[in-house]
Amino acid sequence: MPDPHYINLRTQDQLSGLVVTLVASQGGHFDIANATVSVVSPPNAPSFGWLDIWHKYTLMLVILAVLMVVTIGLVFVLMLVYRRERRVRRQNRDSRQRLESIIDGTQAGTWEWNLQTGELRLNERWAQIVGYQLAELEPISIQTWLRLVHPDDVNVSEKLLKQHVADEHSHYDFEARMWHKDGYWVWVHDRGRLATRTADGKPEWMFGTHLDITARRRAQAERDAWLTRFRELSANIPGGLYQYRLDTEGNSSFPFASDGIRDIYGFSADELLEDASAVFQRIHRDDVQGVSTSIQQSARTLATWRHAYRVLHPSYGERWVEGTATPKLQPDGAILWHGYLTDITELKRARDQLRLAASVYDASREGICITDRRHRFIDVNRAFVELTGYELDDVRGAFSESVFVETPDAATPSDAMMAGLEQAGRWRGELWAKRDAGGYFPVELSVVEVYDEKNTVAHHVTVFSDISERKKYEKELSEMAHFDPLTGIPNRRLFAECLRHALDSARSQGERVAVCMMDLDHFKPVNDKYGHEAGDKVLIEVARRLERVVKYGDTVARLGGDEYALVICNPDDDAIFDRILDAVREPIVLAQGQACVSGSLGVAYFEPDRPQDGDLLMRQADQAAYESKSAGRDRVTVYESESVEQ
Repeated sequence: MPDPHYINLRTQDQLSGLVVTLVASQGGHFDIANATVSVVSPPNAPSFGWLDIWHKYTLMLVILAVLMVVTIGLVFVLMLVYRRERRVRRQNRDSRQRLESIIDGTQAGTWEWNLQTGELRLNERWAQIVGYQLAELEPISIQTWLRLVHPDDVNVSEKLLKQHVADEHSHYDFEARMWHKDGYWVWVHDRGRLATRTADGKPEWMFGTHLDITARRRAQAERDAWLTRFRELSANIPGGLYQYRLDTEGNSSFPFASDGIRDIYGFSADELLEDASAVFQRIHRDDVQGVSTSIQQSARTLATWRHAYRVLHPSYGERWVEGTATPKLQPDGAILWHGYLTDITELKRARDQLRLAASVYDASREGICITDRRHRFIDVNRAFVELTGYELDDVRGAFSESVFVETPDAATPSDAMMAGLEQAGRWRGELWAKRDAGGYFPVELSVVEVYDEKNTVAHHVTVFSDISERKKYEKELSEMAHFDPLTGIPNRRLFAECLRHALDSARSQGERVAVCMMDLDHFKPVNDKYGHEAGDKVLIEVARRLERVVKYGDTVARLGGDEYALVICNPDDDAIFDRILDAVREPIVLAQGQACVSGSLGVAYFEPDRPQDGDLLMRQADQAAYESKSAGRDRVTVYESESVEQ
């Protein structure tokens, strides 16, 4: 080690230069030992080592080390920040892609509106809903929406918007009509929410969506019209039509009941919609257990429920009610009955009065007759004569089957009635009664055995009523289920049955069957211009024309809206399809003017040697009809196995 006395001022300056060189070095190789020796050690001077440098320049070396550590730390932090920013950008990109996929999947039109400037940003789907390309709507502003929306909807929309901006509603939610480029109104579900406000609290940017709900609105209108007609019909049927639901927990309700339910129980249909327990409080306490047991048995066996019991009506007092209903198991395990209730109080009283005094039974509105143990007529009341036309002298001594038969085609006694009497001493059911003037009419008939003092059968008392009107109503209800209520031609359900029968016959006979699907062209403008009543007349006239074109045995059906379907058995050639289009194309004269529509017709052929069913043929014909409409409308397209050809 050198003696400090040998280190002069020049040497100290050289050491300072060395330190500066060390600090300024950018990583190049530096021989510190040699440099130090060359600086501080004069020739033949003692050596100067690292320890002396450390003692003299400790602070400067510490600072240098700290700076290096800080630099490495900053580099590490910058790398972490970079990686985090890259991850955030990737997450934002993924979120944006998912959002775009959701919007595309829901077919939603989107809008962004600046309430202060009127600026409006729309996506392509928003324009497509009203029949435009987005570029066609430029320049786009809030006036674009105002130009397309129905004038009657503007005020309501503005009111809802103000309420939302004032925080009275969490969202702006409105269903509006908008004018389509093709000349008709479409229904749009407009929904949005205010996202930002200006610095002074004014509403600024609002974001929302448009959804096309035209089809839902149309279906809802058709459903409401059908329900209105059904309720009007059910309100005029004697008694009460109803649905009764019993869930797995034992809770009961009336999902549907006609207005006649009030005359049965004294409750309105709305009062029983969610809870039917109040009905059991109106049933006579001596009959509650019997009613409950019969319902449980019907639910357990899914057998038709029939029961007669007393009801304590709040206005009419004690009444006898008879119910009949058919149960059906539901997917959730509940049982749903469809049936009707009738007030049989008068019939019940007539039976009781017959046991007490035969002299008063003649006043009954139901036909009553008394037969002996072998079912030969002994006496009849006035209603019997009025209903059948037979006087007592005409039937006295004759067997009951001379008037009451199982079916008009087979004048035989009812085996079910005989079996019921043998097993239970009573029977109730439906038979046919013969008229003296000829012909038969349906009756609801009850037979009970009357015993003598020896407890043997002495007589039978039969009470019956003419149910022709009820059968008429039942037939009308059946037609409502199988026929289109507007045009009177088969609906989709009956069309499927007719198609199945036609295909079965074609398979056995080796014949072809043409299944046709047709959409009317330009029908919506008729509704828009002349109203729905005129549109209904067009639909009816088209149905009549189609029925006139096809031959006997073919089927014409309306599947809904302006869609028709036809089954043409063993067509001679394809000329029938041109006649169909010609018939539809002929102008239709309305009170308001003249309607001109056409048809886009698709045809699928059933070949006996191909494994085809009705559903497949309908899908093929529907695809062909779509091709006809896409190709310009007013034409026929025949479905082929690999392609659709015109």
